[in-house]
Amino acid sequence: MRAIVMAATALIAGQVLLASTPGVAQDARLRVSASILPVHDLVRAVMHDPARPDAVPGLILPAGASPHSYALKPSEARALSEAAVVFRIGPDLEAFLDRPLANLASDAIKVDLVETPGLIHLPIRDDADFERHDHGKHEGHGDEGKEHAEHDHDKHDHEAENHAEHGDPHIWLHPANAIAMVGEIARTLSEADPDRAPLYRANAQRTVASLKAAMTRLEADWQMLLSAPEPVTFVVFHDSLQYFERWSGVASSGSITLNPEVPPGARHMQELRQRLSAQNVRCVFVEPQLDGRIARQIAEDAGLSVHVVDPIGSASIAGTADHGAGSYIDLIGGIRDTLGDCYRKHTGRSPFGTDSQPTVKD
Repeated sequence: MRAIVMAATALIAGQVLLASTPGVAQDARLRVSASILPVHDLVRAVMHDPARPDAVPGLILPAGASPHSYALKPSEARALSEAAVVFRIGPDLEAFLDRPLANLASDAIKVDLVETPGLIHLPIRDDADFERHDHGKHEGHGDEGKEHAEHDHDKHDHEAENHAEHGDPHIWLHPANAIAMVGEIARTLSEADPDRAPLYRANAQRTVASLKAAMTRLEADWQMLLSAPEPVTFVVFHDSLQYFERWSGVASSGSITLNPEVPPGARHMQELRQRLSAQNVRCVFVEPQLDGRIARQIAEDAGLSVHVVDPIGSASIAGTADHGAGSYIDLIGGIRDTLGDCYRKHTGRSPFGTDSQPTVKD
């Protein structure tokens, strides 16, 4: 009897330990992990099952952390080792996962979403002054925007091959890429878990419909922003918004640093101050995951306002939605709000014709 009690106690303890392990889905049939919040949100949307609320992906990178400089904690490494499927953007963004994936998750299905067929790929901009680049100002709006996007995709076919591993990795900030990734996520999960394939496909269809509807609403906002009496002029801390700029047509005036882990040099700082003045830049965008002290000092010296823009979404979407698609839409809506705040700060009015809440929320 004592042996039976001890065995039962050990079993319960093991179940409690498993249930408390962070970063991995508590689904007995399929354990899934996702690297960053935007990936997690899209995977969660595809996995959503009202009958199984525990069938959700685990999040590898904690909210507020930067994928550019992160080291797994022992509990996170243990959770990763238990995953059957792991989704990430790719080695250019989450390089911290290269060795853990090879050593701890060697048997897992590992998906680098940067390799998803049909993605728009953009090269890394190697100059902090983006003004020389053609952003395609009205790209992404209506039928004309669709033609631009298709032409842009053809134009970048060769670049996609060359830059899939060494291009700009912030691919999720173009909603067309997010839609393509939803399809890849559903395909991967369906192959790994055929019994639930109909659920994954149905969820993917709903998620794509939701993303397309949000894109339509947001494109109206970009039109208003682009046609506002005064332009929104801003610089970013590092070049994380290129895909968003390509989609929306709302272009930044450059970045403070090309590498968020390397502070800008004295010569670059002098050139930056001259450029800020020449281009009548009004706002500096900083990211909550990165050290923004230099950016804030530059803004103070130049009399610019500072606004938080969150390309990963940890400041606004972590744990806020039952469905990942809504969280991803909130991420894009957060960028919209930051642009609106910049405009409102320097003009006293909203570029969207109202001071109400963002139009992206369902």
